[in-house]
Amino acid sequence: MLHHYFDANSHGEIGCHLHADNCVGQNKNKTTLHYLAWRCLNGFHRKINLHFMIAGHTKCLCDSCFGMLKKKYRRSEVDGIEQLEQVVEQSAKSNTVARCGEFQWFRWDAFFSRYFKPVKGIGKFHHFMFTAEEPGIVYAKQTLDAPEKQIQLFKEGVDVNKMRSEFPEVIMPGGLSKDRVRYLFREIRPYVKAPYKDATCPAPEEE
Repeated sequence: MLHHYFDANSHGEIGCHLHADNCVGQNKNKTTLHYLAWRCLNGFHRKINLHFMIAGHTKCLCDSCFGMLKKKYRRSEVDGIEQLEQVVEQSAKSNTVARCGEFQWFRWDAFFSRYFKPVKGIGKFHHFMFTAEEPGIVYAKQTLDAPEKQIQLFKEGVDVNKMRSEFPEVIMPGGLSKDRVRYLFREIRPYVKAPYKDATCPAPEEE
């Protein structure tokens, strides 16, 4: 999603600041750091700063936008994907729809594992900086006033030119499993309005 966001919303800027809550696993993880290093390596940005909120101060703008979406959703009737899109678009000016199938997902983890190594003790750092001048290097700080720690992300012997010429594998949507289709048809379809039943909860294919 982050890659799609940059593709869809960049305006030629060479630097950016990203802010995220301190959720280890969702935001603060090796894939996020590797991706930002990869962007600088390939010249998509010259400098990227990534900032995480400290524990106990985790309410950020994204939470507010999601809260407005939930508020609008509770007051709306949603029986199909098109209605859900309308709810998202109408919930706030900052909320826009990114519909599955209109952009590609990539196997970033598998791609980066060939070239990058994880950051040890990632949980204690709150500020990270990447630059195109030092590809594969991240500067990490525990607080804004703390000294920087230089961390090498590349594995030993990495061929940087080869990495620049490659791109991760595209993940093809798998669709719903047969069990899930049967569940939706049996348990959810009775609650869906007639015009949307076949689109939202179609009948299982005969085996």
